[in-house]
Amino acid sequence: MSSLSQLLKIVIATTPHQNTITLATINKLDDMGAFSGHPAMRFIMTTAVRNGAFSRFAACGAWNSDATAEIERLIAHTGFQPNLTNLVFSAYAEAMQWIPANAQKHQGSAVSEPQGIYSTPNPQHHTQNPPPAISINREKEPYRGITIENATTGVITSDKISLAATLRRTAPLGSGKLGYALADANGNLIASGIITTMTVTSPSVVPVTATIASSGAPATITLCVS
Repeated sequence: MSSLSQLLKIVIATTPHQNTITLATINKLDDMGAFSGHPAMRFIMTTAVRNGAFSRFAACGAWNSDATAEIERLIAHTGFQPNLTNLVFSAYAEAMQWIPANAQKHQGSAVSEPQGIYSTPNPQHHTQNPPPAISINREKEPYRGITIENATTGVITSDKISLAATLRRTAPLGSGKLGYALADANGNLIASGIITTMTVTSPSVVPVTATIASSGAPATITLCVS
């Protein structure tokens, strides 16, 4: 679930009311590939927005008995799978930087999945290779006055990789380009290029999402500022 929580953290940090999940938030997560192979999680999140469960959960302020009760109430009212529902709310809690030390998996017999809502993962969305490791070359960041944060991957297929990251200005008038390089397990360059440009007139925090074409299965992704 780490990828969902990381992507969610990036999206909610740029909303007018931080830590708030809306239908627009879910659409952005979908575009970033957060629900690839797990459409049930999108439906759970949509339901939690529409019936106010997410708002009540966030209002608890921490992972406590009231927050747990909100999750249990949603499960009881909808018949959603407890494990999937708990995973979704755990990702939300992580994105809000709560520490779910007391988080417990909901116990009990399995609840039937709503017909036509859940489906098995689609193999075309996943490669058989492990996800590439992300590294950041920060050599030029002090000179450009911007830094790369929260870099993570989304959808990975045999010919493309979805990325998400945040560019943050660290000095007045900081600007530069966000570049990438894909390499195989032997260090051979597969592809490289520029993802976006942060100008002096850009906001001080710029969320970035991109889909990069890849002709092979990269072992590493290196991001850098130039």
